[in-house]
Amino acid sequence: MLNEMKTNGGFSKDNTCVSVSLFDMLSSLSTALDLIDFELIDHHNRVCYIATKLAAHLRFSTEEINEIFMAGLMHDIGAIVFSDRLGLKNFEVKKAHLHGELGALLLARFEPFQKFASLVRFHHVHWKNGEGKNALGEKVPYGSHILHLADRIAVLVDRRQPVLSQASSIIKKIRKNSGALFVPAFVDAFHEVSQQDAFWLDLMNPSIERVLQKISSLPNTSLTIKGLTNLSHFFALIID
Repeated sequence: MLNEMKTNGGFSKDNTCVSVSLFDMLSSLSTALDLIDFELIDHHNRVCYIATKLAAHLRFSTEEINEIFMAGLMHDIGAIVFSDRLGLKNFEVKKAHLHGELGALLLARFEPFQKFASLVRFHHVHWKNGEGKNALGEKVPYGSHILHLADRIAVLVDRRQPVLSQASSIIKKIRKNSGALFVPAFVDAFHEVSQQDAFWLDLMNPSIERVLQKISSLPNTSLTIKGLTNLSHFFALIID
């Protein structure tokens, strides 16, 4: 994660910066989240994978794809309470907006994560045939709707069964909710990318972290000593 130390004008602690891999940082945090419940191991990775593939297929900008990638790895951070987290395994999640709000508040506390906090905040907003363009008096980012779709796809996969045997039923379930829950254009994109067996096999790859590394275009970020301290505090929020 830590690649190199850089100083500006001497060795003052205040001027010291560390180059940190955003992918490694987020992957570590995501792993900590998933360890809360065995049933949800790799859930964040799978949502990240699906959302990133959809965003790339829809020709989102590199910056938008990176934000969606990061948000995918952290989208359920607000569901810290164990009982809340267990409910995420259901296709229809009650009061999901609460953990979206909490997640956004937590992410906003660490500067490198502020840029995708709004995606997490609205990642359970239903499309409702266009009404979902806005929520709580604000415009909902399209990235949030991609995350919502990716999250629900991931929930439908039963990892105890061969994934290819489930593909058609999952696609059917998602298409049934096109317009009501999901943006139709995004559902169409899912239908297109999911026609390839490789999509499903990568999704359920036991080494999905390596799959994500291959498709990631996340840059490094520079953190000061204060930034590193804030990062340690952020880890503590999850672990505690």
